[in-house]
Amino acid sequence: MGPPSFGTVGRRIRSLRRVRSMTQVAFADLMGVSQPTICGWEKGARLDHIKLAAIADALGSSLAELLAPEVVDAGDESARTAMAANG
Repeated sequence: MGPPSFGTVGRRIRSLRRVRSMTQVAFADLMGVSQPTICGWEKGARLDHIKLAAIADALGSSLAELLAPEVVDAGDESARTAMAANG
């Protein structure tokens, strides 16, 4: 199985942001970018690979989780626990 698509990573960013009850504006402020940039990341259209580690950190995640080939519902704590144990 190959690396995830930018769309998959974008959906994961959106899911992790929502689990933390964070708006796009609040996340943009935290990341030092504009809200349209966050929107682009979440669509997978403007994903900045250089910032992926910072994105994962800001969302309380790991780069491995963000880039995992399988989609995991960030709200599913048992799935996150299993991923952490395996990664």
